[in-house]
Amino acid sequence: QRLRAAEEGRPFAAEVDKRRARLIAKRAVVAHRRKQWGEAFRLYSEAVAVDATEVSFDLQRLDAGWRAGELAADDVLSGLKALNGLTIGLQINAHALTGEIRMRGGDEAGAFAMFEKVVELSPDHIEARRWLRLRDMRSLKGDEESKRGLSLKGLFSFGRKGTGTPDPDSGS
Repeated sequence: QRLRAAEEGRPFAAEVDKRRARLIAKRAVVAHRRKQWGEAFRLYSEAVAVDATEVSFDLQRLDAGWRAGELAADDVLSGLKALNGLTIGLQINAHALTGEIRMRGGDEAGAFAMFEKVVELSPDHIEARRWLRLRDMRSLKGDEESKRGLSLKGLFSFGRKGTGTPDPDSGS
């Protein structure tokens, strides 16, 4: 099996290596949940080195590396594109990570396109839905402001705090 995999140019891991990599990845998951990105990146990198056949380890390695500042955004995006054999759940995670990276990079249109893909695959994805709601609220607010035009209402208040009417107790 090892020779056949080498001939085909694909990675190979024995069952012993796969078990060892899963144990390392479990420790990485704990670090990831604690948001200890550097430790998670180190452990996921070790798991990928032991078992390169498991793409979920590599996806998580890219995520933790970007969050830790160990990997540049462009390297992570190219690494995500190079991942093959992603299940639907892993595709959702990859799209969500791509959207987050694009959002932080200033590419809002590309980010929202990724979040829409995530919601197509998983309508209950909380983060993607939150980003899309934020976009919708921004567009509604922008539409309302453009319809109203320039308004000075609220800039100057007369009388009591919170009201726009003159105070009847004052002499004015």
